[in-house]
Amino acid sequence: MQLNRQHVLANERISKLLWQFSLPAMVGMLVQTFYNVIDTIFIGHSVGVLGIAALSIVFPIQILITAIAQLISTGSATLISIALGAKRPDEANLVFGNAICLAIITGIIITAVGLWDSAKFLAIFGSTPSILPYARQFMNVILLGVPFVMFAMAGTGIARAEGNVKMAMYSMIFSAVLNTILDPIFIIWLHMGVKGAAIATLIAQIFAACFMLYYFAFGNSSLQIVMKNFVLRGYLVLKIAAIGSSSLVRIASSSLSLVVLNHLLGIYGGDSAIAVYGILSRVLMSFFMPILGIAQGLQPILGFNYGAKLIARVRESIKKANVIATVISVISFVVIFSFPKIIFNIFTNDPVLIAEGKHAILFITPTLSLVGFQMITATMFQSLGKVKPALLLSSLRGLLFLIPALLILAPLLKLNGIWLAFPIADILAFSVTFMLYRPQMRKFKNEAAT
Repeated sequence: MQLNRQHVLANERISKLLWQFSLPAMVGMLVQTFYNVIDTIFIGHSVGVLGIAALSIVFPIQILITAIAQLISTGSATLISIALGAKRPDEANLVFGNAICLAIITGIIITAVGLWDSAKFLAIFGSTPSILPYARQFMNVILLGVPFVMFAMAGTGIARAEGNVKMAMYSMIFSAVLNTILDPIFIIWLHMGVKGAAIATLIAQIFAACFMLYYFAFGNSSLQIVMKNFVLRGYLVLKIAAIGSSSLVRIASSSLSLVVLNHLLGIYGGDSAIAVYGILSRVLMSFFMPILGIAQGLQPILGFNYGAKLIARVRESIKKANVIATVISVISFVVIFSFPKIIFNIFTNDPVLIAEGKHAILFITPTLSLVGFQMITATMFQSLGKVKPALLLSSLRGLLFLIPALLILAPLLKLNGIWLAFPIADILAFSVTFMLYRPQMRKFKNEAAT
């Protein structure tokens, strides 16, 4: 099985290979996003504005947890892909053991720290006094699932790295379907509101972790569970962290920008403005998860072929992935910009939220078509183990451009300044990304020709 996957990565036609690896990831990511959307829909119609706002406050905390999980997942997946491409299975197994151990330990630490004083953390993340009771109910339950989330995300990334993209997809689909089934039971029938949504999510996360545990212990994984490999090696943890740092920075910068955004929205727009972006963020996430699926499918292809020194295949993979991602970005812009009222009506009947949401969309969406290229290019550098450019590209939009734009424009233009900061950050981030992309692609062209 292992040899067959490696043969496919090295010899299959790139366009077919890219769809073969990306489509399951796209489906899995879309389904995962779907249950976040379902949470928001049920909460919006059963609890109201404060319920949606509570999810918006906890969302950056969930993103930060995801960022740490992605650091481990992406860092280890890249090392495993390169090791398998270079035909070093013992090295791949060692990375696998260390990644799983690191994920579980990190998850336990996050749970303990978060539960220590959740009210203080929520205040830091932008909660107002009226939102706090709802946000605390949701967060305290969500934190219990962090070790399971860390293990499941590390496991799905590793499964993709060894070429088993369907297993990663199945894990995400099954957990998302379970979460969707449980949502109305806990939120509506048992009248548990936001706490019910959190319990449904927790059960789904435990299921996902058990699913991946079964795969590695009894499934057809090409990686082996060797107990001595679960003893952390300092040098290996540092390598995983270094390569995965761009994922951490990219996702964590989204979390930090959301914290700044929630505070500014609370000042200049109140609870309703926080709820508006809570809805809009889930809409945007729904449209851009397929691009993240493309990026995740691209990672093992790049890592393996780069490790095997098949540079022409590396270059072709990047170009085709960028075309697909850009098409998805353009379609996302057209749909969201054309049907804002219909989109917001799905989540709420509140006329204030709908009107404010339509207004925000006019500012935010015009530059969405640039985002796909940025995501694929950052993945390119990360998959090749090029830490510095990957780290820079991952921090561009959120840390270097969006947060400063928010802090400058919000005091000047109030709520409109907050919305205007998004397209400005997108344009600046795209420009820098393109300047790094072109010389790397020229370098690949020269290497492929020799």
